[in-house]
Amino acid sequence: MAKTKKNNEEGQTVTNSAAISSPAESQTNDVAPETVMKLTPIQKKVMELMKDRPVFVNSVASGILGLGQGSILREMQKARCEMLRFYLKPEGGSLPIEEAIKTVDGPDDDDYTEQLIANLLSESVEMVSWYSLERLHARAPKVAKKIWELVKEEARKEFESGHRAAEVFEPVHWLRDTWRRAKYLGLRESFIDQWKPQGGIELALIDQLTQSFYLYLYWNEVSVTRTETEVRADPPLWVVERAARDHSFPRQRGHGWWDPPYARDVEAVEHAAQMADRYLRAFHRTLRAMRDMRRYSTPVTINNPQQVNIAADGGQQVNVAEAERQTDTR
Repeated sequence: MAKTKKNNEEGQTVTNSAAISSPAESQTNDVAPETVMKLTPIQKKVMELMKDRPVFVNSVASGILGLGQGSILREMQKARCEMLRFYLKPEGGSLPIEEAIKTVDGPDDDDYTEQLIANLLSESVEMVSWYSLERLHARAPKVAKKIWELVKEEARKEFESGHRAAEVFEPVHWLRDTWRRAKYLGLRESFIDQWKPQGGIELALIDQLTQSFYLYLYWNEVSVTRTETEVRADPPLWVVERAARDHSFPRQRGHGWWDPPYARDVEAVEHAAQMADRYLRAFHRTLRAMRDMRRYSTPVTINNPQQVNIAADGGQQVNVAEAERQTDTR
């Protein structure tokens, strides 16, 4: 199993195995921390407690000793474990444990490492898997960490550009068209131009504002459609099939069983109007939250004050101008 040298946050060099995930490997794949530089007091205490015990990279002791990468490393270990289970099952070939480990880890050579790096850099960020990162981390941890940072940076760009919030309106392929995305982003950019958000929280509020107004427009359109156009009647074949089901399954149509209710024309129109009003109120609620955020976080500047009374919550008011005059007199 490949092992690598890795520096922790304090500059300590430790021995780290990045491919520990299966209990079947517990006797061979463990990490024995090798301290080269000075340890902190808590790290010394952990070393004394662990003594000759193996320290796995996804354990609490591993995090204290600087061997692990927290949640990211645990996700990589889970992915490797899932692949190992797959090759042990019949659908994966029912491989012996040694052969399954060898298949999951891949060859330990420079050509394979370069191929892993090339694949991760060339494929879509949506296709980067924990398993592929784990295989690279076992051979080149610094490169794997850099690729992970690049994936996170791309995710942040998707959020800040508004595309992440726009995707919720396109859950299936036939809803993903250019004009639909442009209408949403155009609305969002208009709000941004006026509000000029600062930071991720205000961008998230802008997304909520855009989504609520976008849905308000949609349900207004549905309301007008249901009010001004004719309702489509059920095709005759549907009516015949429904009657046949009622005849063929009388038991399911009797007492204790019920059909899903159908909305009448008036109810359908009222439903659309209620949905439009719901999202309009959500729009106003988000707008008030944005206003309050700016109101209570903006510093107050007073130019040439004659008299200013300052008081903490529930405290006594202090006349600043009077206090300054008393200080000058003294």
